[in-house]
Amino acid sequence: MISLRHIFVGLPVFLSTLCFLALIFLLFDAFIVDLVVITVLPISLLTTYYICKKAGKSYTEPSKFDGWLIASVCIWVVCNLFFSSQHLFTNRDPATYNNAAIWLTNHSSVRIPEPNIIKSIHNPSLTAESLGFTTYEKNPNQLHAQGAHVLPVIQALFGKLFGIQGILKTNIIICGLALIVFYGFCRLYIKPGWAYISALILSLSLPFIFVARDAYSEALSIALIFGGLTILTLAMRNKQLLLYFTAGFVLGASALARIDAYITFIGVIFAIALYMMSIYRDHTKRALSILCLFAVGLFTVSAVALFDVYLLSHSYFISHSRFIKPELYMMIAITLASSMLIVVNSRFDIWKKFGSTVPKRSARALPILVCTVFGYLAFRQLWFTGMSPNMDGVIARNFAEQSVNWLWWYFGPVTVMLGILGLIKALQDHIQKRQLDMLPFILGFCATALIYLYQPNITGDHPWATRRLLPIVMPGMVFLAFYFTQHFIARKKVSVFGNFYRTDILASILVTLCVVSPLVISYPFLVRRLYVPEYQQVQSVCNAVPKDTAVIWLGSAQNFATQPTRSICGIDSVGLRDTDDLTLQVIQTKADQQGKKIYFGFYEEDKTSLPKSITDTAKVVSRATFNEIEHSYKRPPRNTIDIERTIMVSTSK
Repeated sequence: MISLRHIFVGLPVFLSTLCFLALIFLLFDAFIVDLVVITVLPISLLTTYYICKKAGKSYTEPSKFDGWLIASVCIWVVCNLFFSSQHLFTNRDPATYNNAAIWLTNHSSVRIPEPNIIKSIHNPSLTAESLGFTTYEKNPNQLHAQGAHVLPVIQALFGKLFGIQGILKTNIIICGLALIVFYGFCRLYIKPGWAYISALILSLSLPFIFVARDAYSEALSIALIFGGLTILTLAMRNKQLLLYFTAGFVLGASALARIDAYITFIGVIFAIALYMMSIYRDHTKRALSILCLFAVGLFTVSAVALFDVYLLSHSYFISHSRFIKPELYMMIAITLASSMLIVVNSRFDIWKKFGSTVPKRSARALPILVCTVFGYLAFRQLWFTGMSPNMDGVIARNFAEQSVNWLWWYFGPVTVMLGILGLIKALQDHIQKRQLDMLPFILGFCATALIYLYQPNITGDHPWATRRLLPIVMPGMVFLAFYFTQHFIARKKVSVFGNFYRTDILASILVTLCVVSPLVISYPFLVRRLYVPEYQQVQSVCNAVPKDTAVIWLGSAQNFATQPTRSICGIDSVGLRDTDDLTLQVIQTKADQQGKKIYFGFYEEDKTSLPKSITDTAKVVSRATFNEIEHSYKRPPRNTIDIERTIMVSTSK
C-alpha cells in the first residue's frame, strides 16, 4: 500500500521519467502538449507506482515531521507564488527558458524558423538572433534557444493549462518538490527533526528563493540529484537490483537540466565501485552487474541530455564543449576503471589489504586534510586574484578566489563550520565504521565542491554566481552541518577550556544561528517581485503592432526584445544591426514593394543614436519601472535597484 513516506522515492522517479520522455518528444520535433500529457503522464505515474511498491517498504519509518514538512512546503509554495518574477526580456538564462517555453506551448519544436520578414525583405542587416537565441550553423534558417531544454518543456506543460502566468510560476512548484526530495534524502542519515530544519534553512536562503521565483534549472537539479542519491542509498541498504538502475536513471536525469551534472556522476560512479569491492568481493558477476545496471540507467539519460544540447542548441554546445567533453571522457574512463578495479579486487582482495594496512587511527589525519583544503580555498584571496576570459574574450575578474565566501554569505559562518565538521565526521565514519551507503553522496559532493570552489567558471556577480554551488554543494553543506550536530548532541556533555557544557544547550544556540543567518540576507527580498511588469510591457507592444505586420527592433532593444515579441505577440520580430538612413530607406522600399506593414521599436535611451526619420514619428507605448537585485561582487546583495524601461514604436510611412 502506498503511503506518505513513498513520496520521497516517488517524486524523483516521477520527475525523471516525465523529463526523459517529454524530452524524447522534443528531440523528434513532436512536442505536442496534448499528446505528451496523454502518453507521458500515465507512463510516469505507472512507473512511479511500480518503483514505490518495490522500494517503499525499505524506506525509514514514518514520522510526524513528514507531514509537517509537506504542509510547510505547501505554505512556502503558496507564499512564493505571489512573488514570481516576470523575466521575459532576454538579458539572462531565465528569460531564454521562459520564451522557449512560451514558444513550445504553440509549437511542436524548439527549432524556431526565421521570421518571414527575413525572406521577404532580404537585407544583410536584418537578424532574427538575440541574446539566448542563435542561428543553427548547419541550418541558418533556424534559431536555437541556448542551453538544455527540459525546464522549458516542463514549463510548457504548465503553460498549456495556465497560460504565460503558469509558465512564470512553474519553477516555484519545482522548488517545492526539491525541498521534499532533499528532506527525504536527509531522513536517511539524520533524525526527522534535523532533516526538517535542514530543508527549512535551504528554503529560507536567498540563492534558493532567487532560483525559485525565476526560471532557473538548479531547482530541478536538486530534486533529481538528491532523489537519485536517496534511491541509491536504498539500493545499497536493501540489495535491490532494480533500484540500482532506477538510481542511475534518476541521477542521470539531472544532466537533462544542467550540463555540469556529469561532475557529480564521476564521484558517484567511483563510490559505487568502492562499495562493490567491499561488499561483493567473492561475487564479481553480481558486483559488475550492479555497476552495469547503474551505468546503463545513468548513461541512457545522459546520452539524451547530450543529444538535446548538441542537436537543439549546437552553438551552445560548441561554446561549452571544452567543459562538457572532459567530463564525459572522465565518466567513461571512471566507469571502465571501476569495472577493472572490481575484477582485480576479486583476485587480489585489494580492499581487504587496504583496510588492514591503513589503521583506523589514520582517520585522525582527515581533519587536517579537510581543513587544509578549505583553508587554502578560503584564504587564497590574500594572494590570488581570479581572472578568466569573459564572453567577449577579454580577460576579466571572475572573483573565483571568493568562492568559499559565497557559502557563509548566504548560510552563515556557523552552518559552514558545522558543515566542514560534518564532512570530517562523515569521512571518519566511512573509514572507521564502514558506513559505505553514504559514500556516493560524499564523493559526489566532494568532486563538485572541489572543482567549483576552486574555479566556478561563472560571472562573479551575486546572487547569479551561486548557481554553480546550488545543485549539491549548498544543500550538501547544510545536510552535513546537521549530520555533525546530531552526533554532537548525542555526546550529552562537551569540555571547553576545562569546563563541561551540555551539548543540547550549545546545539540549540548553534541551530538558532543556522536558521537566522540565511534570513539576514534574504529578508530584504522576501516580498519583492523582480522584473515586473515585463509581461505587461510586451503586451503593450502586442497591442501597438497589429498581427499581420512586423516589428524591427533597433539599438540595444534588438538583443532583449526580439524573441519575447515574437513568442508572446505571435508576430514577425527581428533586429536591425545598421540603423543609418540608407539602410532604413532600402528596407522601407522593399517592405512597400511586398505590401508589408512594418514598425520600428527601440528603447528611449537609444533615441539620440537613431535617425530622426524614425524617432520623430515614434510614440511611447510603455514606460515602466521594475526591480532587479543589485549586482554585487565583494559582498552579498542587500537591496534591489529600480530600472526604468521606456519602449517606443514608430510606424513605417
